[in-house]
Amino acid sequence: ELLKQEYLHIDETHVQVLKESGRKNTSDSYMWVYCSIRDCKRPVRYFEYQPGRGGKYPEAFLKGYTGYIHTDAYSGYNGVRDVTRCLCYTHLRRAFVDALPKDIHDPKASKPAEAVVRLNKLFEIEKELDGLPPEQKKKERMNRERPLLEAFWSWAEINSAGELPKSKLHTAFHYALNNREEFFNYLEDG
Repeated sequence: ELLKQEYLHIDETHVQVLKESGRKNTSDSYMWVYCSIRDCKRPVRYFEYQPGRGGKYPEAFLKGYTGYIHTDAYSGYNGVRDVTRCLCYTHLRRAFVDALPKDIHDPKASKPAEAVVRLNKLFEIEKELDGLPPEQKKKERMNRERPLLEAFWSWAEINSAGELPKSKLHTAFHYALNNREEFFNYLEDG
């Protein structure tokens, strides 16, 4: 039933399994969670335990699936074929929040704070669009959100220059700039 739906949200989370045959208690295990979107007629949440985080797990589960998947930017999803991948803006915003210094008056706070303000505008528009029919939502996103996205990525390209490679801010910019296409994909379908 789940794989018949056109849109899926997917995430994986670390779990610790005690007394698992053939594995130490400190071994990394993962719960892969596949779920339908909020507005679907038959909501499904599917939890799949796996002993690892490799891309082979979503590849196997989603074999033959051709819809949209909404994920974070974890590279383990890159091997899933014939899907349109939409990345999560909450993860992107969190990367910039994590880059904020403890002292928000520190001059180093200006860039991550600016990124958060820009991304929050998208969240505000999405609240306004909630409940609209898909075609109208798509049209509104193209008219109202696409210009904000273009401006954000232009700003990010300019402001990422000179950031120290191991800094949290560099990591946030890197996350945004290296995944731009997948961040734009949600505009394709309301």
